[in-house]
Amino acid sequence: MKKTANTISCLFLFLFVLLQPLSAQNKLTVINPQWGWWEINNGTIDEAVYTLKPQGLYVEVGLYFTFSWPENPYDITDSLEIAFDFNLPKEAIVTDSWLWVGDQAVQAEVWEVWTALQTYEEIVDRRQDPSILFEKPEGGHQLRIYPLVTGESRKVKISYLLPAQWTQEEVIATLPTEFLSTSENPVNSFRVLLYPDPAWQNYQLKGVPGLAFEPLYDPEYGQCLEAVIPYGNWGWPLKLVMDTPIQPNGLFVGRHAGVAGNVYELAYFPQTLPPIEKTTHLMVAVEYKNGKSDMTFPELLATLRAQLKTYLDDTDFFNLAIGNSQTIYTASQNWIPADEASIDFVFNGFTPSTDGSKKPLINLLTTAGNLIVNNGEGGEMLLVSNTDEYYAPWYANPAMETFMSLFQGAFPVHICDYQSKNFNEYWANWWDFEPSHYGNDIFNSSLSTLTGGTYFNLRGQGVDFQTNLTILLSNYIEGIPILFDLDVDLNTGFSYQRYLVNYLGQSEYAHHPILQVGRYEGAFPMTVEFFALVDGQLISEILTVEENQVVELDTLAQKAWVGNHFQSQESTQNDPNEISQLVDMSIENRVLSKYTAFIALDPNVVIEPCYICPLTGQGPAIVEVVEEKPEGNAQLQAFPNPFSREVTIQLEGIDAQEVRIFDHTGRLVRILEPAPTLLWDGRNGDGALLPAGLYIVVVIDERGKAYHVKLVKGG
Repeated sequence: MKKTANTISCLFLFLFVLLQPLSAQNKLTVINPQWGWWEINNGTIDEAVYTLKPQGLYVEVGLYFTFSWPENPYDITDSLEIAFDFNLPKEAIVTDSWLWVGDQAVQAEVWEVWTALQTYEEIVDRRQDPSILFEKPEGGHQLRIYPLVTGESRKVKISYLLPAQWTQEEVIATLPTEFLSTSENPVNSFRVLLYPDPAWQNYQLKGVPGLAFEPLYDPEYGQCLEAVIPYGNWGWPLKLVMDTPIQPNGLFVGRHAGVAGNVYELAYFPQTLPPIEKTTHLMVAVEYKNGKSDMTFPELLATLRAQLKTYLDDTDFFNLAIGNSQTIYTASQNWIPADEASIDFVFNGFTPSTDGSKKPLINLLTTAGNLIVNNGEGGEMLLVSNTDEYYAPWYANPAMETFMSLFQGAFPVHICDYQSKNFNEYWANWWDFEPSHYGNDIFNSSLSTLTGGTYFNLRGQGVDFQTNLTILLSNYIEGIPILFDLDVDLNTGFSYQRYLVNYLGQSEYAHHPILQVGRYEGAFPMTVEFFALVDGQLISEILTVEENQVVELDTLAQKAWVGNHFQSQESTQNDPNEISQLVDMSIENRVLSKYTAFIALDPNVVIEPCYICPLTGQGPAIVEVVEEKPEGNAQLQAFPNPFSREVTIQLEGIDAQEVRIFDHTGRLVRILEPAPTLLWDGRNGDGALLPAGLYIVVVIDERGKAYHVKLVKGG
């Protein structure tokens, strides 16, 4: 059965959306789309509920947010729009989106992203209720909701799978409480609801002293455990911590046997891996500028202290230099042993200034660099900064030249930039829709690259300050990469399409666990074989997992496998046929990909995108559509599809008046003379060969009825 429509929406709206200012930092804005994106205001989170469900290697996180704009100074009733930009770890897997329309919760559908975006834009023009959630091209995600009526609010839900951080004793998931700081008005309190699983025990929320989960039955959320956290009474970051379900042999295996196939999830701590010693000499340089961060200076120092105590040990050494008001504080002129007592002593001996640092950043870098060079032993620098004084090339380049002339790349500089607001912006061209750089990006990226270091910020290269510090310290500074192979088989079957989960350096560095998601056929027992090469020595382990040692997982395991499959394919994929398959898989499994979007619509409106409005001039672009059978034997077919050199387009029972071909942006690329059978060679009207991609053939008959078929052109 084929849907037809006599009006169309134009796919070039996708490009329009991509040209809007979609910065990858966390932010909540309210705009009037009738005035354009230049009129931007900060929105408010009226209510926040976090739901947590442990599931295999992951924790399912549900974000229930209610948005409003109580400060509305304009005489606007129903044409405001909410845009919520948020960062997730790149290994996170978005699995659902809901929009409340009145009292009714509407679950979003999964569409091709270009179709979803142009549909959303057209509905906004008609003032109906939609929301859309998609991955932004430059990183991060955006949720848009329309309309926001004056004096009212809009409620949404976003669900995603967060890879947990596994240790031999605990499984840890960090809650994205940084999202609450996007609210113009403080969130008075928020709820954390936990759905326990028998495989995990001893649930705790770390970051709130003395807080415990209490049993709850809620009419909306069901049976769960609840913790209510008042404003200002939680530490940062807030973490869910559980006892690890690792077996004595170092293994955890969960499985789900589903209609779409069998999936397993595995966490493994190699038992015979020898200790690998590495002595680190780390110079920590800290700068804090007032008004540039959502963290206070004491919060910054507390987080940094905890991370150093976690990832440095008695065999390591450190030093500390801090820009403090008009002075630069240095803990010592020599390297300090990095035991916990020494770290506490150094931080306890420093009193931060309420004025923040007023020294130029290059002064701090020079002081810290001299301490490394003068004490020998090599060394590395970790710069923790929120400054943006070098935001333009004419500031960044002289500072960079000064630093390089002094130290000549003698040590790597790793940078953790935690600036989150009030950015200086550098615009390379005044006609750009977006600044070319925010804050100290130019200086930081150059400094880390030229010295062989690593750079993380909060605008696409990382998620939050604590996570970025964890990655830098545990991986790039303390981590030792490991060369290994992990093979999984079943006694009466096999495994295939296996993916490693690399969140926070897991599956990459020695003494981190190996996390794997895969598919299998056959029955347990399962055999796990581990091989590693360490200092020229081959290490091997062979373990057996019996049926009674396996944890049963639900359908989220299938979504976890699909999400890992997307992440392995999307970064290098340019085959249109493969992209089409990823889109189909995303729609079938309700897992977000870079090629799809979640779109939630008013339940009373039935719509369909239409591909011919440039031809007919009939608007609006989105219409109510009733599905009907094509009249008579009318058919529009194309084969082969996908095609590489030419495609045959066959019209049966259609008295064609116009045949036109559009690319995926809605641009007309070719007009064909109507005939029962047409041949298209993949070229435009000028004879130039068109690139691989998605194309749409639109045929209009003598009554103005439109038929369309999508073509996939290979390279």
